[in-house]
Amino acid sequence: MTLKIASIRIEDTLLERVDQMAQLQERSRAWVINQAIAQYLDYEEWFVHTIEEGIAQADAGQLVSHETVKQKWKEKIANQMDADSQK
Repeated sequence: MTLKIASIRIEDTLLERVDQMAQLQERSRAWVINQAIAQYLDYEEWFVHTIEEGIAQADAGQLVSHETVKQKWKEKIANQMDADSQK
């Protein structure tokens, strides 16, 4: 793995949080920033991929009606209320 230098402007309070996390984890500032960027990109890539899958399904006509979704949520809420009342 080749490391490259990148320069960014960052708010004081955000940098303080990075430094605090680095100290708590006994890691370097660069390590914390790299982890944060990697996690952010992992999530955003997953999100975009999921949206693209949903659009492809919609384009293929694989849709669920509004009434079906409402009914499933009503059942889920009812089941949760039953489970909570049995505690």
